[in-house]
Amino acid sequence: MHVAWGVVSAGRKRSLASVPFAVLSGIVLTSLLVSPFHDSAFPLCLLHLAFGIAGPGCGMTRAFLFLGHGDLWSALELNPNSPLAFSLVVALWVNYGLGLCCGHEVTIVLSPRAARSIYLAAAALAAIAWLYNLAWNPWT
Repeated sequence: MHVAWGVVSAGRKRSLASVPFAVLSGIVLTSLLVSPFHDSAFPLCLLHLAFGIAGPGCGMTRAFLFLGHGDLWSALELNPNSPLAFSLVVALWVNYGLGLCCGHEVTIVLSPRAARSIYLAAAALAAIAWLYNLAWNPWT
């Protein structure tokens, strides 16, 4: 794995970075400002809406809210992958923010073998979360 700290070229790259930064800012701010105990008007999991079964991402929204308020245990109960996903969102938010305000970005270059390993680990974690959600389904 190779981590590079580089300067982002001005212009188009910067304007393209503003959209993901805005979306990620919305996710981070929502997780910090919205109470995890609010009543949801409808379930946000598309698989649950369509088929009535829990998917690998079910519970992730409320888990993000718990993580934004510092409650790791409740987040883990809702979705075991939530701390990893939340960390990824925060890391991407910081990276896009650095690109916009300072003109710097962090680029991680992986070998094909390392990339395959990460993809397999992510698939395994998603499968584990799905089995967990199907077996315990803590939010219904």
